[in-house]
Amino acid sequence: MGIVGIVMASRNIRSLYQPDKVAFFTWGADVPYLVTTDEGRPTNIPGVTFQDYSRATSLTWSVDDAVLESELNSNANLGRLYVSNIDGFDVTPNVPYAFGGRGFSIWNTQSMARTWESGDELERYSRQYFPDTFNGNCATFSQTPVQEMDARSTWMGPELNSVAVGDFDGRSVMVLGSGRNGLLYVYALQPTTSTPVPEFQSVHRAGEIDATWQTLYAREDMGDAIISDIKISSSGTPIVIVTSEASGSIGVYTLADEAWPPRTLDDGSLEDSQE
Repeated sequence: MGIVGIVMASRNIRSLYQPDKVAFFTWGADVPYLVTTDEGRPTNIPGVTFQDYSRATSLTWSVDDAVLESELNSNANLGRLYVSNIDGFDVTPNVPYAFGGRGFSIWNTQSMARTWESGDELERYSRQYFPDTFNGNCATFSQTPVQEMDARSTWMGPELNSVAVGDFDGRSVMVLGSGRNGLLYVYALQPTTSTPVPEFQSVHRAGEIDATWQTLYAREDMGDAIISDIKISSSGTPIVIVTSEASGSIGVYTLADEAWPPRTLDDGSLEDSQE
């Protein structure tokens, strides 16, 4: 049974992409490209009591959009969102800036033009396939993954912070990791396009959600909690290596060309699928 109440809507605000990891690849006639995980990065320096973020409701707004101003001052809308308390306040009307792009981008390094951006895809797939851990966290070991569901929506959402590009069965694939809720997204680059266009293949989450993080850790059922890096080895059988901070683990996955989502078998179990 999934969690109800996940509401996604467009808002008239801006956001600072602030990429974390970057991966390099070539396309077509060896044109160099970059893929960036646009995680976001608010700053907090305790020693000098400096931070560049605040809840939207704690700031004074003067925007030229009555609907937006109402949303910024409402906890039921944008009020709990963390936004920059520096950017966007040098002129009036103010411009609210959040942190992170909640996805990933592809850049042509010759022109430095962004040629593709994922928009809200990652959150849509997370909502569809893993609603119980949607924009979740792994911060309180006495809580369950379900209890920490949605905890990062007011921050940076999926917080995509890891990416690897490799070869699989004659195709270029990207595996991207969500830094908090442990989701792995697989995309394939379509060989018929003049610029690289990623096509979603699958999303995966290892680990269980039926106990507290502390119990899951003791049972070795945490999965990839707070992913920190991803590597793809394309020699021999293609594998994906995932390192994760909170679980203190290294996960190894095999890429396979199978139908996804997995089918329900006659015995009620799910057919295993890794791509």
